[in-house]
Amino acid sequence: IHIADPTRTIPLNSPLANEAKRRTTSIYLPTGTITMFPMALAAGPLCLRPGTKACALSIGVRLDASGGIDYDDDNDTNPAVIITPSYVNTERLTYRQVDRILCDPSEFYSMHGEEEVEDSAVDGMAESRPEMWDQLRRLKYVADRRLEWRKAGGSLESVGDYELPDMSVKV
Repeated sequence: IHIADPTRTIPLNSPLANEAKRRTTSIYLPTGTITMFPMALAAGPLCLRPGTKACALSIGVRLDASGGIDYDDDNDTNPAVIITPSYVNTERLTYRQVDRILCDPSEFYSMHGEEEVEDSAVDGMAESRPEMWDQLRRLKYVADRRLEWRKAGGSLESVGDYELPDMSVKV
């Protein structure tokens, strides 16, 4: 997991840093986004842009076989969560594109219906970028275990859409 790390760019206690502390986080809503930083920075030099090396906090989480976080209190040499500063070069894929890479065509069309323009941008990627395909395949396996663990714990993913109340967000 990589998260943009603006703290390596913005001076501590500067007006920009203080405003970001006040806001605490960016808020993503169906109607728009309230960013922690001005949009010119949040979507520019302070974000993880595809194909550009950027400062990040990289987080690794060790999961057990059932998908829960593997907290082993007696093992200080192999903690369940590791956070480290890093430089990353990312790639941006939509959920549809990942499904297109990982699923066979009939499964993809049953999930998404008609093809969209950006879908074909990843055709052949499993063959031309086997390391990416392998990483996505392993991430899917872990994500599926985690989802099952969440459902077993009563998460909303275990409830059908028709059972959830309609929701509106007012800001």
